[in-house]
Amino acid sequence: MRTMSRTGWRFGLLIASAVLGLAGCMEDVATPPLPAARAVPTAGAGLPPAATAVDEAAAARAQLPPAVRAGGALLIGTGAVQLQSGHAYWVRLPDEWLPIASDATDGQRSTVVVEEDGVALAPGNAPLETVQKVGRGSFLHWGVWLYFSSSDNTDPRTNGRKYHAVLPRTD
Repeated sequence: MRTMSRTGWRFGLLIASAVLGLAGCMEDVATPPLPAARAVPTAGAGLPPAATAVDEAAAARAQLPPAVRAGGALLIGTGAVQLQSGHAYWVRLPDEWLPIASDATDGQRSTVVVEEDGVALAPGNAPLETVQKVGRGSFLHWGVWLYFSSSDNTDPRTNGRKYHAVLPRTD
């Protein structure tokens, strides 16, 4: 397995943090849909159309950036997090995360784990309704969107904890 240099790792995190930091905070807003040209119908109620990555997945995985490779982590900047509904907060992940995302063709594809201060939240691949109504650390990586809740249903933008999206190692 290839390892990344310390400089490469830092550069990847810097780029990912910059991308996530560009979004502003908004109150209880609906998730904007992706462009119709790339969209497929969603299987889950309340989810935005998610671009499918089935045809592109194999080629894209070979060229994934460092944060999307096994063991990679992406800091979820609080400035990019928005309240979706109930206990669910959402953040748009970089397009590079799309090949590993769950979507209408495979609702359980994503192996992403959300960590809160280094502790894995669960359950992952939870229905959006569970994230909204129950929360308690449930999350869903659907298309380019990551819907998540804090472990105690506090606002992740103000609770002082750090959140990361992590792609676990398989070895």
